Amino acid sequence: MPTLSVCTLVKNEEFYLPRMLASVKGIANEIIVLDTGSTDRTIEVAKECGARVESEPWVDDFSVMRNKLLSYATGDWVLMLDADEEITPENAVKIQKAMQRPDKAFACSIMNIFPYKLITSIVPLISTRLFRRERPYMYSERIHESINHSLWKLTLLPSQSDIEINHYGFTDEKPVRRLRNRRIFELELKNNPTETWVRTHLALALFLEKDYVKSENFFDFILSSQSKDLPHEARSIIMTLQAEIYRLQLKPVQAKMQAQRAVRLLNTNSLAEYIMANYILKL
Repeated sequence: MPTLSVCTLVKNEEFYLPRMLASVKGIANEIIVLDTGSTDRTIEVAKECGARVESEPWVDDFSVMRNKLLSYATGDWVLMLDADEEITPENAVKIQKAMQRPDKAFACSIMNIFPYKLITSIVPLISTRLFRRERPYMYSERIHESINHSLWKLTLLPSQSDIEINHYGFTDEKPVRRLRNRRIFELELKNNPTETWVRTHLALALFLEKDYVKSENFFDFILSSQSKDLPHEARSIIMTLQAEIYRLQLKPVQAKMQAQRAVRLLNTNSLAEYIMANYILKL
């Protein structure tokens, strides 16, 4: 059976880390935690769970940090996870089966769990998280870094898989994490001003910070100038977040109208349906 190194990059993750570590205990031959300056019990928690802990000073570039983390791995395969993620038992089985295939890397679905209990995931992000530990594979991009560029240089593509990874980071109420993500997204937007993905996630970061005016402006720009780059599902979600902004700002007419537009694009959009029903019941 091929061996697996589970790798994670952390700072002050004592709340999330135990769940993630427990979720991979049955499939990991080694768990490597790279700490970037925790001041809470993150390091102690990691060691208590049997992880190997290394330390490096943080720089504002996730790809640099991921590559340092990779350098500590010794397994045949690497599963790269964040502390606020989780592997369910059924997905652990899928990972073990994938490692027995001849493929070089696998794309996984990151199921973003949001603060709204009505939504289990907002358009899953596809990310290459499971890959063979081979020398040419390196991370690039400052934030939401990926090894895909390394694969493309070798004329390789990650294989599609049905592996799902639950991500709970958007439920985090810690302002430090949110401000860090916002800062990095702003830096990335300066480098890639036309990148829809970066702009969308900056708008989402602003939304979670309750900076509704700036968030709404970013969402407006995306829908008006970059909508051709977005699938219907993503447009529906953006419209739903705009509707929620209007609801929170006590603008019922705008909230209901935007929610209706969102449902027309995606009839399984439960949050948009909730917003619409909320105002129908008040009539």
